[in-house]
Amino acid sequence: MVSEDIRQVPGLYMAWVEPGQSEPVYLNDRIIPETFTAWFHFKDKSKTWLVEFHIKVADTPLLTSVTTHGSQINNGDRDTIQRWQLKVIEQYRYQLLELAVELAITTRTPTVMLRREYNAENMAMLRAITGLGHKPNQTVLEHPSTITGTLKSGEPVDFVRFWDGNPEPITGKELKALQRDIGKSVRRRVTDKFLKEIAGVYTRAVLDGLDPYPEIMAIYKCAHRTAQEWATKARAPHLGFLPPTTPGKVTVGKTKTRKGKK
Repeated sequence: MVSEDIRQVPGLYMAWVEPGQSEPVYLNDRIIPETFTAWFHFKDKSKTWLVEFHIKVADTPLLTSVTTHGSQINNGDRDTIQRWQLKVIEQYRYQLLELAVELAITTRTPTVMLRREYNAENMAMLRAITGLGHKPNQTVLEHPSTITGTLKSGEPVDFVRFWDGNPEPITGKELKALQRDIGKSVRRRVTDKFLKEIAGVYTRAVLDGLDPYPEIMAIYKCAHRTAQEWATKARAPHLGFLPPTTPGKVTVGKTKTRKGKK
């Protein structure tokens, strides 16, 4: 779990993930749950609201669905999510997805276990049992290295992390490398769908009187040259997400209006 000012996302003050007992898979050379849920808490003055990201890891992390929960008002009832809140989620979803993946890899939950019990057979047995709906007795802590002392039997405590058998918290240097890897895994697949998103950001910025490239750079954490390359690809004739332009001139499609409307 992380809290306070997170990733410069407006209003976001707390985030954590719940991987449950999902099968562990590799993302590059790192262990991560195959499916997990990320929870993001937002705050706006006196109100708070909650967003769930449901994520599946294949070759890359994929956002499969998003669930929103408005501010609680009374007896468990909640306000409806406002349009501006949905725009925040839309604009910063890549930052949120990156954060979710980082938390899923670095968090020491759901389970730590004795090092001598960590082996392929026990892992297969554990997942088979939980798949049948039986949850074994588990020790759940943020850092296995904080568990000290001895067991009742007198055996020295030596716990390791469930996913990869590692007993040590991640270091700052490892975290920076991890964040770079996640950024590449999440963002660098330049598909037609991605270019359509770029075109949308570009168009909204121009209509708002803003320079589109800094807007793309802010949302997707890329260099100015990269933002330009993506916009150029979105202008490809076979895609048509953005209209052709001339050097030095910013061009977007005209807003369509119905007949009889101004």
